[in-house]
Amino acid sequence: MKYIDVSMNENPGGSLGDFITPTFNNMSELVYYMQNYAGDLYSSNVFFIENIRNKKVADMGCGYGYFTTLLSQYTNSIDGFDIDLNAINYAKESLSRLTEPAKINFFHFDGYNTQVESETYDAVVSFEVIEHVTEPLKYLKECYRILKRGGRFYLSTPNGLIANKNDCIIKYHSRSHLTEFFPSELYTMLTSQGFLVEKIFRKINNKSDEHRYPNKNLLRRFKIFIVCRLKRTN
Repeated sequence: MKYIDVSMNENPGGSLGDFITPTFNNMSELVYYMQNYAGDLYSSNVFFIENIRNKKVADMGCGYGYFTTLLSQYTNSIDGFDIDLNAINYAKESLSRLTEPAKINFFHFDGYNTQVESETYDAVVSFEVIEHVTEPLKYLKECYRILKRGGRFYLSTPNGLIANKNDCIIKYHSRSHLTEFFPSELYTMLTSQGFLVEKIFRKINNKSDEHRYPNKNLLRRFKIFIVCRLKRTN
């Protein structure tokens, strides 16, 4: 892998890409990178992969497209959307070539309007995104709109019960997080937009993430993972 310094390009989607943006020769290099440097994305979210196999998927807030590209190995097709144009350009130029061209696309959007037709996707994923969003209800509304009847919405985010609330366990706030939600808050938000929450649980990240946050590893390994489907059935 080669590393390109893009320290002046802030990645609003998380820590990956804040300081260095790697280039990969093949998918195995990307997998190795994610396993060793992105434990929070890889080990805590990868368990659901069988549920999106051979399906059409949207990644809402894909950042630099690392996880989107990994998922493309399992999906029929996947579209990544992000507000960071530099991140999208990197994904198009450096990651799209690692998988079949027809299986992956990256799109720049405003965070709320993908400009795709309603009920386009079998599944929508949102990993470590909603805590960065200025208008989360508007964001969730778009996730709902583009999801097909019977589709599933997979969302993960830091747990507000652990951090960034008046009555949380530990006072900590990431510099790029606007809100870290209580599980009950997310439940209310999701149901208000038409989702039926099937599962909501705390997920603990793999310890491979600890070297990235040596002083916050216990805190940052607690997050919420939610699985939803649409209320509408016809």
